Amino acid sequence: MTLHLNNQPIPDQDFPLFLQVHSPALQVEVAKDPRTPVALLDQWAHHRTNVLLMLAIANNPNTAPETLERLADQNDWSVQTAIATHPHTPLAVLWKLFDLHDYNIDDALIRSPNLTDDLSLALLHRPLDDRQLISLASNPTITNHIIEQLINCQTTHAFQDAHLVPLAGRASLSPSQVRELCRRYEENRNDELRAALSQRTDLLPEDYHRLLDTNRQSTSSEFFIRMRLAENPAVPPAILHTLFNQGNAYTLWEYLCNNPACPTEILEYIAKRTRNQTVLRRLRQHPHLTEATKLKLTFKHMTRG
Repeated sequence: MTLHLNNQPIPDQDFPLFLQVHSPALQVEVAKDPRTPVALLDQWAHHRTNVLLMLAIANNPNTAPETLERLADQNDWSVQTAIATHPHTPLAVLWKLFDLHDYNIDDALIRSPNLTDDLSLALLHRPLDDRQLISLASNPTITNHIIEQLINCQTTHAFQDAHLVPLAGRASLSPSQVRELCRRYEENRNDELRAALSQRTDLLPEDYHRLLDTNRQSTSSEFFIRMRLAENPAVPPAILHTLFNQGNAYTLWEYLCNNPACPTEILEYIAKRTRNQTVLRRLRQHPHLTEATKLKLTFKHMTRG
């Protein structure tokens, strides 16, 4: 957060003047600024009576690990949660915060960029509530070992499998983990999980068939899933034909034409009937459309121009 004065950012050449301030309120603002020297942040960290200053230092992205370690003893959960999510916080400090058994601090530890497998497993044994499981599943640093543990976790009915949704978008999933997510969708029918799985390119053909539910009403969320399936190059041709033959299928033409694996017969049919310029442009670029049809589309475009 860059220091502002009268809603204007302080220029770099003037910023050193503000490092000499003694006003507690202004010190807090200076402590938030990433231009503030690390040594000064460490010096100010000794002023334990000003909690707002401690919080500003804990939130500064440049604060040194040793300063964060000193601040971790501050008996204030807002400062400690900021330290828990700081990228410079040493692992030993994270364990010290874990030992406090504080719900809000645990919440922050789950989001730490320095989260390790051991600390993740320790947190999972607390146990965590549904929202915290979702937050842990969303942490990009967790490994496949922790993903395996999360897949095996159960949530309450209100959040049925909601923690699996962020996992479904991870490229690092093993084939067995992908199969298990598909099985969980089949078991509990979480539509958000279905939408996330529809964008993957490593499902089995039968899994894509399960994701395509032709009996569903045409809602915005249902259209989103069909749209993702229509442009997914891993979806079997039989499913693309099913999507193409559904009522109001023209709404999916743009996405079918965006699929490099779309069958030629579907593309040829669309080419004869569409006037949508976006669809026509994608048709002309598609590798499966015949050269004769591409020439016709180009000629049609030139005569209209």
